[in-house]
Amino acid sequence: MYYHQVIAPTIALGERAFLGVGEEHKMRALDVPLTVRSIAGMFFGLLILQLLGDEEIAKRWEELPEVVASLLFDGLLHNKEIFDK
Repeated sequence: MYYHQVIAPTIALGERAFLGVGEEHKMRALDVPLTVRSIAGMFFGLLILQLLGDEEIAKRWEELPEVVASLLFDGLLHNKEIFDK
């Protein structure tokens, strides 16, 4: 019931937002349904870790938005040419 009342509408909203940004050519072409669910999964995973008592997450909860934003927008690698080889 929670999925249908909360998660599904939130995912639909996220998909519409990503499609709008994509139509404006402000980001690269993505598989929008899978991208939105991957991002949602990252957030749900962090929430689950918090609920299960992960001490590092609990201590540094306020830092997470910056870390997540950096991962999403900057990625993990300094030099992205690694994938061009």
